Amino acid sequence: MRAVINGTCNFILDELARGIAYADALAEAQALGFAERDPTADVSGLDAEHKLRLCSLAAYGREPDAIERRGIDTVAAELVEAGRAPGQALRLVASLRLEGARVLARNAPEILATGDFLAGARAEGNRAEITWRTVASCACPAKAPAAGPPRPPCSATSGT
Repeated sequence: MRAVINGTCNFILDELARGIAYADALAEAQALGFAERDPTADVSGLDAEHKLRLCSLAAYGREPDAIERRGIDTVAAELVEAGRAPGQALRLVASLRLEGARVLARNAPEILATGDFLAGARAEGNRAEITWRTVASCACPAKAPAAGPPRPPCSATSGT
């Protein structure tokens, strides 16, 4: 599973890509109701980590054996600049994978090619891409729950 699962962080990263200062982007997210008064759980990646734990429980029946977590609160200026390059997008990507008998989780800022499904998450939107062992996959775009109309349906492909 790979996902953009924190709308607050995604909104802030989009604003940073537009050249808006971090503090101003966070204040705008708070004014729009995407960010909490205390945004620490969102911007530190803790909120996305909690969501990864739930996904692991649903997929594997247990929490991850290891979790790497980095939020956007300490994202380097060089990474933000790289995300502004043509054909690139900076996203906070949450991933979950099975490696042998271990469930591994990661949540960290990543530079993605704009053709990557996750790079298409805009503003407070979320997206998830799930691949099963059979090579089938499901891609789900969505808006954050507090925004807009109901979520659109997922699309799925089969590897068989």
